[in-house]
Amino acid sequence: MRTWLLGLALGSVSCGESPDADSPAATAKIGAGPRAALDEDRRQLADGRIHPVRDGMTVDEERLRGALRQLQGRHGPRVAAAWNQELEALPHAAAPADPEFTEVAVFAPPDQPAAHDAEALNWLLDPDVRTTAKRWLSTYLTLAMVEGLGFSTRQIGMWMALLRAAEPTLRRCGDGTPGGHWLCVGYGDDVFVLEMRHHAPAWTLARLRWMQRRSAD
Repeated sequence: MRTWLLGLALGSVSCGESPDADSPAATAKIGAGPRAALDEDRRQLADGRIHPVRDGMTVDEERLRGALRQLQGRHGPRVAAAWNQELEALPHAAAPADPEFTEVAVFAPPDQPAAHDAEALNWLLDPDVRTTAKRWLSTYLTLAMVEGLGFSTRQIGMWMALLRAAEPTLRRCGDGTPGGHWLCVGYGDDVFVLEMRHHAPAWTLARLRWMQRRSAD
């Protein structure tokens, strides 16, 4: 399976989509116009007479990718404008740092064109900034737990259950590379810093950092 398709499949995992009640962005969802038009085309993607991307149990990768690129070209710029507006509306906060916090794990997705393409397609399908942040968290934190921390399947499952059940805060918490931004997804003593990069019109993840508040002891 190619990298872009694997990324698209992994990106469909989410740890929740409910809005942050204390954030001004809670009511600043992506505009109905761009999203409604995109969703209508996505419904047509399910119609095999319009988009013959499957045959029985087989999905044609090239046709599916072509259909998704058509969606990207047709709707990407308008969706990006509304998404960026929502991003700008998020409240600001300082990024977690030493000595109050310690770094638990760091994970950087592959810096490869195929990986960027998969992320850009995933971003297009996200209904809002919160969903994008949670998708990045659920996808790449899982990989960080496996590759960096050696967590068992059970440990990962319990963490993912907690992150889905609990409602985090979402804050802009810094600027990275030129044109980039940081999003902090806060779960009390655990804050996950998502360092974003811009691949116009999409946003992709450059690095995830898991920061944990030091014990008062």
